[in-house]
Order: sequence, then C-alpha cells, then structure tokens
Amino acid sequence: MIFFAHYLNSEIIDSTEKTIGRLRDMIARIDRDYPFIEAVVIEDYIKKGNLLIPISYVENFSYSEITLNARYEKIEPYKISDKDFWIYKDVIDKQIVDIAGTRVVRVNDVQLGKVKDSLRVFGVDISTKGILRRIGIDRWKLFKFLQPKLIDWKNIQLIGGTIKLKTVSADLQKLHAADIANILEELSPSQGSSIINSLEPEKTAKVFQELDPKQRRFFLDFLGENRAK
Repeated sequence: MIFFAHYLNSEIIDSTEKTIGRLRDMIARIDRDYPFIEAVVIEDYIKKGNLLIPISYVENFSYSEITLNARYEKIEPYKISDKDFWIYKDVIDKQIVDIAGTRVVRVNDVQLGKVKDSLRVFGVDISTKGILRRIGIDRWKLFKFLQPKLIDWKNIQLIGGTIKLKTVSADLQKLHAADIANILEELSPSQGSSIINSLEPEKTAKVFQELDPKQRRFFLDFLGENRAK
C-alpha cells in the first residue's frame, strides 16, 4: 500500500538532476469518487516559499526522491481551482465524517494508489500506524504488529479546510436523522453548522428533533449569530 507519508519530505529532482526542493503537500480535485492528484507542493530551495508543480511534470515517484521531466526554469506553476483540496493541509490531522460508520474520526494519513499513469486518493488511515508512518518509525520492530485502519474515500465527508462545504454527499443525506445528530454532537459549532446548512430543509428539521435540547439550542444560537453578521 502507498501512503502520503511515504512521499512527505522526499527530495524533488529536476531533469538536470538538480535538487530543487522537497515535497510538503499534494493537491487533488474533489470532483471524483477517487480524486486524482493534480499537483505536488514543494518547499522551493531556489526561490524559497512553496511551489505548486502540476503532476504532468512528475516523471517518477519514489520514497526518497521525486524526479521531474523538465528543468526548474521551465516549470509553469499549477493554478488552484475552487474544487481543489490539499492532502496534508485539509485532510491529515483533521476530523472527517466516516459515513459508513456514522462517526467522526481523525485522519492520520492518506492512502494513495497508482492507476496507469495517474496517482489517486483511495482512502484515509485512522490508525496509530498512520502517525508512526509520518515520523518514519512505523517499520520499527516494536510497531510491526500494528495494522492500518482504512476508510474508503467514497465513505468520507470532509468538513472544513480549503474546501467550503456547499453540499454533503448523497450517502450522508441518506443517513437516519438520529445518526446525523450523533455525528453533529462530536463536531465543533462551525463544523456542525456547515453540515446543517448543507442538508435539505426537511432533513434538517428531523435532525433537530433528534438533538438533545442543549445541543439544539447550541446550534441554533451559533447559526443565528452567523446569519446576523
């Protein structure tokens, strides 16, 4: 299995074999069940700051280095769209909704997969193994017994980050109101309110009926304050 942590901090080598930076993040597009990686975000050793490199410039991925098919000077930076999200910044160490398990979980790593010439997002790892992988000690003998705990990407709902939650997934809409209420009780006011605002009015009413009075008032007050601004 391939995970984002395997590539984190890998050196970026251009076509002249010059080391131009190291990988800090990846960018994917939210418009598919299994999103394509559209760009890599590198710490630019030459101009400093971050450089967003379109995936079309990537020749090969390995755990220690990522090679490019162009010279540094010829790279045209990637342009962000409103459907893009960042793997590290928006997903890792963030809470997401596990729709199948009707629960809120924290993501420790992101599972990737190679399909022909593309790299795609397949799922998230919520296990301790994911944390150890990111700090490079997951292969220590002491931790060999630990296994990933994966959630299929199709079964998750992002809540926050770069992506503004305009609509929730169809699968989340189909959950029983009581299950959605249980999920809301595990979220912050802003996270929970973003889900409430994305539900159909009839569904919202049913969800509010399932919330306990204190939580109901909590969300009503928060929604009212934000709409008044």
